[in-house]
Amino acid sequence: MDSSHTGRTSSVRLSNKLSKAYHQLEEQIRERAYHLSLCRDAGREDPVADWLEAEAQLLAPFPVAVKEQRNNTVVEVKTRGFTPKEIEVEVVGNVLRIFGSHSETTTQKKKTGNQSTSKAHAFFRSVPLAAPVDLEHSHAKLLKNGTLKVVMPKKPEGKSNGR
Repeated sequence: MDSSHTGRTSSVRLSNKLSKAYHQLEEQIRERAYHLSLCRDAGREDPVADWLEAEAQLLAPFPVAVKEQRNNTVVEVKTRGFTPKEIEVEVVGNVLRIFGSHSETTTQKKKTGNQSTSKAHAFFRSVPLAAPVDLEHSHAKLLKNGTLKVVMPKKPEGKSNGR
């Protein structure tokens, strides 16, 4: 992940383990799904629908495009409003996971004192990969237009990623 094009792109951390922030978001989704399940009529449990609804309520939707090339798998995600430090990318097995968390606080001075407001946005996308990829030679860049571009060379047949 070089930063020789810092005027146009910025490197994003690419690893095989997401941060504690992702796991905290996952716990928030789990809790929200549980509360949604409590609102259902008895006997009409649908944990998958509850999980998906919780995700929809807590996560911002971001479109994903997957391009299979001869030697690479390229994934592009529109992440406008996020910085490279707020985005994490992991590859485990044949799954690419992309997580972003952004928060901002504004403070206004008022006669009665200062008033602060906070906004938080998060997204998570999980993309199954058609072929195993070489994590060591993969790179992720945030382009100037807000698109995250992840380029992953395909591994030769017979090799796979592991955790």
